[in-house]
Amino acid sequence: MYPVYEVSRIQIKERSVMRRKSPLSLLFFLFSTLLILNSSININILSSKVYPVQENDLSHPDLNNVLESIRTLSSFGSRVIGYEGFYRAADYIADYWRSLGLEVRFENFTATTPIVKRSSIKIELPDGKTIEGEAYPLWPNHVNPCPYTSPIEGDRLVYAKGGVPEDFQGINAKDAFVLMDFNDRWYWKNALLYGAKGVIFLEPEDTVALQSLQKVFSVPVNFPRLYVTGQTASLLKSLFEKNKEVKIW
Repeated sequence: MYPVYEVSRIQIKERSVMRRKSPLSLLFFLFSTLLILNSSININILSSKVYPVQENDLSHPDLNNVLESIRTLSSFGSRVIGYEGFYRAADYIADYWRSLGLEVRFENFTATTPIVKRSSIKIELPDGKTIEGEAYPLWPNHVNPCPYTSPIEGDRLVYAKGGVPEDFQGINAKDAFVLMDFNDRWYWKNALLYGAKGVIFLEPEDTVALQSLQKVFSVPVNFPRLYVTGQTASLLKSLFEKNKEVKIW
């Protein structure tokens, strides 16, 4: 596994508006902000320049219009400060405000944020071949981004499902990485108690923001936590149908 970070100090452009007579623009500001924070919905974009809601529609919101905005915003990728999706989402909202005839101004702020430049996981298949897939590091533990590179011989990966103590019976988690279901609340911390090197989470069918907030330590412990999606997640689950351990890098 190769998570490589770059800690950058960037200029954040905050979008604000000069309101007209109607207070509805403030309502849309709050609504749009909530949409930016929603990162658990994975839907393909239809258009990056679609503005489905008009100002006079806000008193009777249409679910289809809300979903259209979610599709667009969620298609931008990570909207954490400093990532491309952050700027694209801000521009999307600013452009919408302009389409309503509002004046948009920019205010710059400086923030320090960890930017992941490269992160992946290499998986050994039953025939000895390997396949590489993306793995997304979770938020740093306090100030520790938890970088890690596997040794030449690789690492062991075991599957502990929901992370409760019963799920660790019959597996050796010490000095291994532990594969877990993402919606395990805080039980993933049991992996650290069993001596694991880190945790790899499987993408769930659905989740809530609270699950993400529970996946971080408030102290700078070096305990990598990765998140795998799509074909990579499906491959790992299928390998554990017949194996107790899988080799990874």
